[in-house]
Amino acid sequence: MFTYLSRPANTGSNYFAVHTKGAKSPYIPLHFHEQHTENFLCTEGRMWIYANGREVLLTKGDFLHAPAGTIHSFAFDSHSTQMVGFLTPSVFNGFFGYFNKPTEDYMYTEGGEPYMDMEGFGRAQAEMDLTVVRPPPQRRAALDI
Repeated sequence: MFTYLSRPANTGSNYFAVHTKGAKSPYIPLHFHEQHTENFLCTEGRMWIYANGREVLLTKGDFLHAPAGTIHSFAFDSHSTQMVGFLTPSVFNGFFGYFNKPTEDYMYTEGGEPYMDMEGFGRAQAEMDLTVVRPPPQRRAALDI
C-alpha cells in the first residue's frame, strides 16, 4: 500500500515522499533512474536493497541513498514492513498510479501472493525515468552476506 506524504505541489517540485507498507515479497526488477535520486528509510520490519552489485539489509531506522544512475532493487523480508521513500526531483511522482487505484479508504491485508503489475511496470518504463536492466536479483541467505 502506497501513501503519499508529500507531493510535488507541496515541495516546489523538488521532491516527493511516499510511505510503503507491505508483506514479505521478492525483489522487483533491477533498474536505475537517469534523472532522479531515490532514498529509502526503513521504518518497520526488514527489507533488502540490492544496489550496485551489493545486497544490504535495512531494519528500523536504517537509510540507503541511491543517487541517479544506481542500479537497484528492493524486497520486503518480513510482513508489515514499512519504508519511506524520498525521491528528488519529483519526475517519478506518477509511478505509483500505474499500479494502483487511488482510494480514500485504508485497505491493507497481510498475506496472499506478492503481485507485481508488470504491465504497469512496462508502461512506467516507456513513459517515465525508469530503465530496467535485468530481472530481479535472487535473494541470498543472510549467512552468505
